[in-house]
Amino acid sequence: MAIRAGAGRVTPRPDTIEVLLHGRCVSVELNIDEIKYRVMSVYLSAAPGPRERQLMQLKHKLDKVDATPILIGGDFNCVEDGVDDTQRAGETAYHNAHGAKWKAMAKSRRLRDVHHTMRLGPNISPVTH
Repeated sequence: MAIRAGAGRVTPRPDTIEVLLHGRCVSVELNIDEIKYRVMSVYLSAAPGPRERQLMQLKHKLDKVDATPILIGGDFNCVEDGVDDTQRAGETAYHNAHGAKWKAMAKSRRLRDVHHTMRLGPNISPVTH
């Protein structure tokens, strides 16, 4: 089944669906105009212990993925910079267990935080700013 998306043609590859991290991550490959992409949806635990294990399992999975472009979305329950992420009216910094591990993993895979890119501008380097 192909889906028209704007000017592109999106074809899901059902044989590539994976459920990872005990149901906290779903991954699938899509072809968009004949180019392969991997799309992942993640919801990591709010509890620091399980979240750390899940981050390491996710890193292991990403380390095994070929050079296919990846789009990862979801709730990681940690941020790169807890202070930066709470500089809005009425919010305070919070304990951000595993933010540094997430940042290192994202940097090693050259992932870009879309939220920060949109807020801070496109000229920030991937993950770091």
